[in-house]
Amino acid sequence: MGNKHNVTSVNGDKYLKGIAIDIVIFGFNENQLKVLLLEYRSTGLFGLPAGYILKNENLNDAAKRVVS
Repeated sequence: MGNKHNVTSVNGDKYLKGIAIDIVIFGFNENQLKVLLLEYRSTGLFGLPAGYILKNENLNDAAKRVVS
């Protein structure tokens, strides 16, 4: 994935404090509802695509950045 922002080392000066974005992507396959989940490296844990919002960034741009 091309995400340039490492969420494990968030610099408080670049991001809005206390605000993050989670993305839910729904799909259907063979009459079943599907939700996109990402697996965290070497943990066996799954979660929604998520990230922090940069200062001066609108929510649509943040969402696009998180899923790219």
